[in-house]
Amino acid sequence: MSRPSTEACERTDENLAAPALHPKVYAYLRRRLPPELAGQAEDLAQQTVMVALQARRKGTARRGSVLRYAYGVARNQLCSMLRRRGVERPVTLDEGLAGRLPDRSPRVRGLEEQERQARIALAMESLSALERAILHLRCVDGVTNRQAAATLGIAPEYCSSLKYRALCKLRSELTAPG
Repeated sequence: MSRPSTEACERTDENLAAPALHPKVYAYLRRRLPPELAGQAEDLAQQTVMVALQARRKGTARRGSVLRYAYGVARNQLCSMLRRRGVERPVTLDEGLAGRLPDRSPRVRGLEEQERQARIALAMESLSALERAILHLRCVDGVTNRQAAATLGIAPEYCSSLKYRALCKLRSELTAPG
């Protein structure tokens, strides 16, 4: 009795993984899609599973579990779809407190927003030009780390580290009292 080849075992694992992956990826996408796009979760989950398994088969997927890789693919597919549609889903800290916060008048909200923007502008001035460029490319333009690094002519690792440091500086500036 001969043993099946490694390649045949991998194909079998991939075929068994697709039905197991789909419900988990689908649930992940449903939680993250805006309510008006919830109907797209099924199609996006199918695309995600297909892309993840194809990358796994070609050997371009990173090492680790298929599910972990599929979640990363799902996140990228979701961001790409939202960017194409022009949908912005701001993440607020108040989502869990919705309904328990006092209602503020539009005038008060406008003044708070102006104050917030002034504090952000002041904090941004403390960053170097390169750090500001990285944050703009990554957070405003929505480009990937590699694309930002290529645009600025620096290594992707350096780009990632500068973004992290810039965000830490901004966080400390914005959370400082006064």
